[in-house]
Amino acid sequence: MSNEIEFIDKDSDTSQVNQRIPAEYIPVKLSSMGMLDAPNIIHVKDYSGKDALELSLSTTTSNTFLRKLIDVMNNLIFEGFDCNYLHESELEEIMLNITGNFISPIIQNYPYPYEQEEYDSMDADRRNRVETSLESLQIDIPIDSIDTLPLKAEFKEPIIIKNKNNLTVHFRLSRVQDFFVAEEYVEEKYFEQSQHYTQLEKITNLENEEEKEKRLATFPREVLKTYQDYIVQRGTDYIIVKQSQLLLRYGSKVLKTIEEKIQCYSEIGMGFWKQYNALCDEQLQFGVDHNIKMISPITNEEVIRRLQFRPMDLISADNIPDSREYSILFG
Repeated sequence: MSNEIEFIDKDSDTSQVNQRIPAEYIPVKLSSMGMLDAPNIIHVKDYSGKDALELSLSTTTSNTFLRKLIDVMNNLIFEGFDCNYLHESELEEIMLNITGNFISPIIQNYPYPYEQEEYDSMDADRRNRVETSLESLQIDIPIDSIDTLPLKAEFKEPIIIKNKNNLTVHFRLSRVQDFFVAEEYVEEKYFEQSQHYTQLEKITNLENEEEKEKRLATFPREVLKTYQDYIVQRGTDYIIVKQSQLLLRYGSKVLKTIEEKIQCYSEIGMGFWKQYNALCDEQLQFGVDHNIKMISPITNEEVIRRLQFRPMDLISADNIPDSREYSILFG
């Protein structure tokens, strides 16, 4: 049939597979090029109305939304790939392709990230309109104007870093699953403590600052101090567990369990992490290029600005309300 496309096998860009792809799917060639867990090319379809509704009801916390998003994505990908094993850049790239092909070719009304020099160039009247929200500095971003960066062709996991004493540490790049592993770990570890702070947690999540301060003032200072210490320690453990998932091997020891990874995280020197982070930042950037050309709504000149897309920016459905309850950022 003319409205069907061929599936290209992950391991061969030239071999044709007899499997046929239904017409509602589009091919997405990932910038990771099959060098991580995901195939080189996957086929995705549009969100359903049910998907949109479920996502709209899952914006209370970042990981609640992310879990639902992964559940939805698992139903959109023809190949049956488990999206828990996507890198965040792959997830963003897939979402951008779905948006551009099925929802809208333009990301509309994106807040323009002006620089101070541009802002200062406006006359006093216009600055006043902007400051009082009478004028919004927004831009429309054509999705086909957004470039992608391929992962280095020579890349292969694991990433092996060796120090001057010949001690080696094997790393991998992050996956979405790492967020969930860390969340489940701290929820189990701090379950009993969290039950003691249910009321305080509800109060600290209030949007009305005046009401929040009023209610917090009813608690003894030592209780608030203990709660704050608990929040800090829980957050620290979350970061440690999430980061430790990137460790595969320490010296001759292969790291398999969460406990083994956490233990080695506390033993590995900062020099290894510095080298790893520098490698990721300087040589292993891939996926959506966040440095995007646009016309400044202030000067009407072409500029390049670095934009950060939230997942909800890429799901432009009328029945999905915007939410500030989560803080996932891309870029």
